[in-house]
Amino acid sequence: MGVARSGPDGAAKTEAYQRKVDKLAKKLKFYTSVKDTVVSLAEKKTINKKRRIRSRQRKAKAYDLLSLVEFLPNLDDLKQPAPHPLKLKVDCKNRRKLLEKEHDQFRAVLDHPAFQLDPIAAVYQHLDQK
Repeated sequence: MGVARSGPDGAAKTEAYQRKVDKLAKKLKFYTSVKDTVVSLAEKKTINKKRRIRSRQRKAKAYDLLSLVEFLPNLDDLKQPAPHPLKLKVDCKNRRKLLEKEHDQFRAVLDHPAFQLDPIAAVYQHLDQK
């Protein structure tokens, strides 16, 4: 920003200097307002974070299931022996054998007299026995 030289009295110098001071004051006012806005937004953000944390804590208390642990069965009791690896192998021959076995069993169920009398009751009875 150049300084205008209009005469020996320096009136132009003081006007330019006053403009620089006014501009600087305006910038400072803007920066302080931005700073105040940033501070207030940061405060709001921390307040919202606290609210969210409190909300999560309340929800965590509501879903605290540690008191039910004593009613759960032991994992050792639930472990079942792994199936034989040869039984897991599915090829055409084994699939055909399985299909024939299932077909024979299904045929036996259809031919059973209790199933022929009342199929739904027979199914319920079978499920109750297991």
